[in-house]
Amino acid sequence: MSHVQDIRNMSAALIDGWERVAAKHGDPGVPGSSLRKDLGDVGRIGWDGFADAVRTAHLATHLDSRRLVLVAAEAQFRNPGAPLEHLRQAVEADMAERAQDLRRLRTVLGRLAGTPLTLSAWDSGVLPHLITDKATENARTQALFGGLATASDGVSEPAWASAGFDAELTPSGDVRILEPVGAG
Repeated sequence: MSHVQDIRNMSAALIDGWERVAAKHGDPGVPGSSLRKDLGDVGRIGWDGFADAVRTAHLATHLDSRRLVLVAAEAQFRNPGAPLEHLRQAVEADMAERAQDLRRLRTVLGRLAGTPLTLSAWDSGVLPHLITDKATENARTQALFGGLATASDGVSEPAWASAGFDAELTPSGDVRILEPVGAG
């Protein structure tokens, strides 16, 4: 399970880098080629690996959240006298951090999707068919950003992120994780 945590940690570093790139290129009139290069340079994933890295960051954050609950439940099982409230307290801060990572990912993707892409001065001075190719690539880039932003926004924030969860200790000593509890 440590591999999930490692991938999540690498993904958090990628999100940090993507936020820096989005902030750097936040002004209208950003050359698409420059933005694609800078995003690909984060973590040396290359532009072709960007979409997969976004998906991996999203999945790794969700999987790592589940890992946290399992590790806490196992610890609770080994300490049957500990109150169940301890289980919730053990994971609450880490779960909030994972939820924050998901919000950051959604925010950076939304920001990238809303950034108008242009052609660089050099691209504008070349042959017309190359200008069309660059404009088409910019359109594909905007579509990718929009698709990733929509996909990440369409997945609701996990219920545990803000509401917590409920657990019970059965007479046999098993810890059962119950449905997430609502905030209200």
